Amino acid sequence: MKKLYEQRNQTGELVFVFPSNVEIHCHSEVLISQSDYFRGLFEFQTLSSQQSSTLIRQEVHEYSPKLFQTMVDFLYLSEIAINSNDLVDMLHLCQ
Repeated sequence: MKKLYEQRNQTGELVFVFPSNVEIHCHSEVLISQSDYFRGLFEFQTLSSQQSSTLIRQEVHEYSPKLFQTMVDFLYLSEIAINSNDLVDMLHLCQ
């Protein structure tokens, strides 16, 4: 899974786009396999994208890129590094 994590900017077909123009690339299969939320959200879009081989772009307005990246890191690596100031926001994101 670490190799996929390292290659996600080149091979991830899912791109989360933030108002600050930050983009976080992911593999939909990883998110779907690790999270019921993403499974429900992207299962249909993933099937469609596999046929057309285009990027799936998803705008994110509710969370900061830093917090979202921390969640992505956890889904790929099963490791988390977070300070106490961000803990409540992370719990909200992971609901």
